[in-house]
Amino acid sequence: HWGHDFRPDYRLLGERLPMLRPAPIIALTATATVRVQKDIVSGLQMNSPGLFIRGFWRENLAVEVKDCLPSQRPQLVRELLSSPDALPAIVYVPTRKESERLAKELSDLGAVSYHAGMESAQRTSSQTDFMADRARIVVATVAFGMGVDKSDIRTVVHTGLPGTVENYYQE
Repeated sequence: HWGHDFRPDYRLLGERLPMLRPAPIIALTATATVRVQKDIVSGLQMNSPGLFIRGFWRENLAVEVKDCLPSQRPQLVRELLSSPDALPAIVYVPTRKESERLAKELSDLGAVSYHAGMESAQRTSSQTDFMADRARIVVATVAFGMGVDKSDIRTVVHTGLPGTVENYYQE
């Protein structure tokens, strides 16, 4: 849903792939909707590709929803992430201001902020520290996560509902 909007270079792939043919082409995504699947097939100029869809549900994942007042969310997040078994963790927040505020509030647990309004060097530092386990929690807007490959994430928290189900899956 976000791919080519977030990374416009994705749209160039279809133009470049003919140079690789007759090599086989495989396109992989974890969260594409049916509409996006069709867009990928079209954009990559794939003819009658095989589609292998698993869905997002995994037996090793647990989903829990807690209804609380906005004023209660920071304490609830703190309680959840106070256990070492819950780390490393990503906490998605709706705004840049909230990213900075909550990261500061959780700094004693090893939290850093990440959002698109930060200077590039700050964003890089936050992401590098998180990937290297120097920061155990990243409090981020949806700008974080695209292309992040960290295999040991234990907890993902949303302090506000994402705008769509697809956004929820992606995050």
